Amino acid sequence: MKRTLAFAVTDGLMVLVHGTETPSDPEWDRYLDAWFAYQNERPQQARLLIATNGGTPTGNQRHRMVQRILTIRGRAARGVLLTESLFARVLINALEATWVSEFFRVVKGASADSPVYRVVGRQDVRGALTWLELPAAREADVRRVIAELEAEIARG
Repeated sequence: MKRTLAFAVTDGLMVLVHGTETPSDPEWDRYLDAWFAYQNERPQQARLLIATNGGTPTGNQRHRMVQRILTIRGRAARGVLLTESLFARVLINALEATWVSEFFRVVKGASADSPVYRVVGRQDVRGALTWLELPAAREADVRRVIAELEAEIARG
């Protein structure tokens, strides 16, 4: 089966990289299991950086994610999406009032008008780290991890 996404945790930050295609259900479920395990280990300081080359989860995959998110409360999380995809940016903005804001509202326990996620340009790793409240000195390491995960996807 061709790889469409890859993820890793590096120094307390989970990095998820999407390729150009929609993830398969088994890959998406593996990622969700890893994300929730990571959340359980770091309930008050989970950080997620997503870099996409255009691939996005299906509606069914997003629904399964939301169903799992609804089982947790009171956790502080921050997330950032690195993308140049107009579709992904529009999708995130369109869904802001639905599953995305619900995700972070439930996870953080905040009101829907206190988002803890952001969409930035695909190369703006430093801006992403600033938003995630992580030191800019980590930029080279995060870029290295993204490149390694992209290579993993390319190898299939």
